[in-house]
Order: sequence, then structure tokens, then C-alpha cells
Amino acid sequence: KHIIYNITIKDQNSGSHHIEALNYTDFSVLTMRKARLLQELQDPDSIPRKKAQAAETDRLVGYVNSNLTELKNIHRRLNGLDEYFQSDEIPPEIKNEMKSSSYNMKNLKSAIAETIKAFNEFKIKKEEAEQLEKLGITD
Repeated sequence: KHIIYNITIKDQNSGSHHIEALNYTDFSVLTMRKARLLQELQDPDSIPRKKAQAAETDRLVGYVNSNLTELKNIHRRLNGLDEYFQSDEIPPEIKNEMKSSSYNMKNLKSAIAETIKAFNEFKIKKEEAEQLEKLGITD
């Protein structure tokens, strides 16, 4: 059985809002899978971390870019879910049940925001290195 929530998504660039029918069942599976992967990438002894370290730079940049896009989408949807569960259309008894989940959601949103920041920093460093290489400057 799939749980569908109609959430409001804010476009960061334009500031506009649109309603999205979010399949919460699939979204939660994807989000948990991403969270586990990000956790594994932080462990220096994990297989995903070792694969990332051994990967060619261009392949790693592609991986970072695709994950960055996915994480931004997850983050926007988490914000939409957070607003949805705080809205007046949710009965008080469900709001009370969601309070503990809200804390977990805030932690997850924070972790995703930090990961997005780290991915962006990686991209900036990579672009700087490419520019220095084009100029013939090496370390």
C-alpha cells in the first residue's frame, strides 16, 4: 500500500510554490537508502568510501553531481513534508504522533544540508584545480 501526501514544494530559484503528490512509501525507502549510503561514505573503512577514493576524478564528479541533485530534491520534499505535518489540515492526534518524527526529520534535513555543502565544496575545489591546471600552475 502506498501512502500519498499532497505537499507544497518551494522553488529555491524563483520562490514559487507548487503542489506535489508525494508517494511517501517510495520516498521514505529512497531517503533511508541515501542516508545509509552517506553514513557509509563517512566511514573510512567502508566499501563505498574505498570505491570512491579509488575512482577516477571525472567519474567521482559525476557521482557527486547526481547525488547532489537527488539530495536537493529529498531536502525540498522533507521541507514540504515538515510543513504538511504542521498544517491545520492534520488532526491534533496525528500531529502529536509526528513530534518525535519531526525531530528525526530535522536531523536528517540538517545532515543532508551539510552533505550538500560538502559536495558543493568538492565541486568548487575541483573547478579551481582545473583552472590552475589550465594556467599551468601545479602544486
